Amino acid sequence: MNDDELNQLRQDTATALYLAKGADRDVAEVRSELRAHRSVLNALREDQVDLRHEMRDGFAKVNDEFAEVRREMRAGFKAHAEVINALREDQIDLRGEFAAMRVDMQHGFSTMSVGMAQITALLTNEINERDDD
Repeated sequence: MNDDELNQLRQDTATALYLAKGADRDVAEVRSELRAHRSVLNALREDQVDLRHEMRDGFAKVNDEFAEVRREMRAGFKAHAEVINALREDQIDLRGEFAAMRVDMQHGFSTMSVGMAQITALLTNEINERDDD
């Protein structure tokens, strides 16, 4: 190898060494940026996991509250149905009582009508007898 080739080889080696050091710095920078990105992504993941848990807990609470409202409504409907059924029974009882009272009143009016007819007949007889005297 002659001196020119040796100088060229040294120059190429120096250039390669310079490029290798620059590449090493670039790789270190890229690794640092990747670590930073990974850290940000992990933080986002943790936030997302926390939000998912909060959302699930919130939905579970809403579901529990809806279930409680549903139970209260059903209990209220049942209580109202019992009241309505009691009112229906009372109405049926009242119809029976009114029917019995109607019969009693009709009987009473009939009796009174017969009594009034007898009183009218007695008064008419009394008046006729006085007129005859």
